[in-house]
Amino acid sequence: MGSSGSRGQDSGQGLGRQATGCGATAGLQPKCDFSCTGCYLGSEANRIPPLPLSAVLAQLDLLRRHLGPKSNVQITDGEVTLRPVEELITVLHYARSIGTVPMVMTHGDTLREVPGLLDRLMVEGLLTEISIHIDITQRGRQGHRSPQMTAEELETERGQARLDACVFRVPYRGEMVPMCRMNAGGVRDQLYAGIGGAAAEH
Repeated sequence: MGSSGSRGQDSGQGLGRQATGCGATAGLQPKCDFSCTGCYLGSEANRIPPLPLSAVLAQLDLLRRHLGPKSNVQITDGEVTLRPVEELITVLHYARSIGTVPMVMTHGDTLREVPGLLDRLMVEGLLTEISIHIDITQRGRQGHRSPQMTAEELETERGQARLDACVFRVPYRGEMVPMCRMNAGGVRDQLYAGIGGAAAEH
């Protein structure tokens, strides 16, 4: 069997070992450029500096000792993709090297904004798992009217491309229109108001 541990366990054996589930980093990157209603971080998070890289790697060592081999570790905090990419790659690569399976938790917008970022995380950081959080309480996603994009910016080629890239589409005047474009133009509010008025008449 090629035993390398006590009671005849093999180094690659999963059965018979501790399986705590998953753990998560804390302090890797408290700052976030979104503002989601259900977020567990307070407004002060944007003023908290991230931990030094050495402290994050020490966290991973502690998680590995507690969770055991092949354990899942969420690379999370605020928005971790705002950390310098070289440091994030180091965190991912190190997590993999000590026998854990890292998963990046992100809002996903940085992956759209920085060409090649996801490729680098996968190739250089050995990333195989990612979780992208999207819900209707998020404020900050590019592609609709927000503090990050003015009405003038929406009219630029880049702004129009973002609006058209919206995944969610709804029927409007015989066409399937991106929800982001409807939000940006105030069309959705007008549409809902019309629906409400029609319902009130019945």
